[in-house]
Amino acid sequence: MSKIKNIHTFGTSFTAGGGYEFDSNGKREILYNLYKHLDEELTRYNFSWPGQLNKLLKSHKIQVHNHAESGYGNQRMYRYTYDIINSKNFNKDETLFIFEFSGVGRQEIFLNSLNDYIIFNFRDNDHLNEKWDGAAHRYFYDDVETFNEVEKSLKLIRQYHEMVYDYEERQKELQRNNTFFLRYLESLGINYLIGQYPYVPITKERNHIDFELLDNHTVHFNGDNIMGLNTYYQNADFSITRETFGKIEDGHASLLGNKNIAINMFNNLIKYNFIQDNELEVLPSDTQFCIDDSISKNII
Repeated sequence: MSKIKNIHTFGTSFTAGGGYEFDSNGKREILYNLYKHLDEELTRYNFSWPGQLNKLLKSHKIQVHNHAESGYGNQRMYRYTYDIINSKNFNKDETLFIFEFSGVGRQEIFLNSLNDYIIFNFRDNDHLNEKWDGAAHRYFYDDVETFNEVEKSLKLIRQYHEMVYDYEERQKELQRNNTFFLRYLESLGINYLIGQYPYVPITKERNHIDFELLDNHTVHFNGDNIMGLNTYYQNADFSITRETFGKIEDGHASLLGNKNIAINMFNNLIKYNFIQDNELEVLPSDTQFCIDDSISKNII
């Protein structure tokens, strides 16, 4: 039997199930109309790759908890992981973390009026800070009162951002924080896998992150060296836009894409001995492309 009982997944909208906000007023009708014929629970969790992975593992008493949230990134991941590890009933031998690391343009801010964190998103490649992606407590789910509280703060947040933001310095900060985070996990002997590679310098100099450490925890997709779920699904064009024949313009991973990501995650659980070979059968490599386009063909 596997010792792992709980898997905690973290990341951005690409892990949260972005694009499949079935319980959001703005998307409910079109999503239901497009996907209601499928034998699938119509929830964002189920349409995410952690939800699909949970279906593969549920009969084996392994529960997948998805903590990812649209817009958020590494700071939320650090915070939630720390809280889980330091919780009263945490058992490190029974717990696995899977991390989707994010890029520069995601700044978490604690807002006193909400007594909680919000996320401020900006163009991480815009050195002049002329374009803004916005802010939210929870994208697609904020009620009017919460939305107004965030909007009231945006002007001040943007002014502060213009005063303190430097792209290169933010990159260095991201490298430092990722290194500290990974070393923290290593020091405690925490079980973890990396579903999306953290930001590292282009040259493989070992003065920031130990690449051997990363290689021992990296999820590989489709049996090769693609080190990132985002690169994998984008290369295969597993997008919501393609799956819905353009009825929804959305570059997030489709249901088909998330099913394939989940299969890859499943195979990596076996590869890294979190699941024993004699406990669960290894899915053949070609299974990753055996989930055909019937999903798309059935969408009217």
